[in-house]
Amino acid sequence: MDKRKQRSDSVDSQVAAAQTQRHGYSVPEGLSVLTKKEKVAWNQYCLCRDSWTEAELRGVHRIVKLETELGKLRVEARRTPRTYTKSGGTVAVHPIHTEVRTTQKLIHSELRVIGLNTSAERAVGAARNGKLAIPDGEDGDITGQEAPPVPSGKPSLNLIA
Repeated sequence: MDKRKQRSDSVDSQVAAAQTQRHGYSVPEGLSVLTKKEKVAWNQYCLCRDSWTEAELRGVHRIVKLETELGKLRVEARRTPRTYTKSGGTVAVHPIHTEVRTTQKLIHSELRVIGLNTSAERAVGAARNGKLAIPDGEDGDITGQEAPPVPSGKPSLNLIA
């Protein structure tokens, strides 16, 4: 029979959390050593739960390393304009800003894999008394602004600038 997860408000769970805080978790074998700053983030993530599997700790390690990479990318992105003009005259997003966004998405994906995320439905639902925003629904559109009138005979995309 599978061992059930302890309730977060139980005495046993609180004891396990205190022991985790006191002893912490070490980085699994075969992974790179963490810097002092990364170790702080590692400990913060590890305190989120009473117990971790080896695979989850490897995921936490990836997240911590990705956060370090993201910090370096953001420093570089601050010195770079958001867009640039290509040789043909078209405007494009600078690759460093695309890389920042890609790294952010990867971190969120890793957080989902180890179960440390809150779904959008849960976050929005709690803020709106359990209701999700519905474009052009009872509440109007999701931006809180009314959509501009659509000329008859033309399809509408309901885009608000």
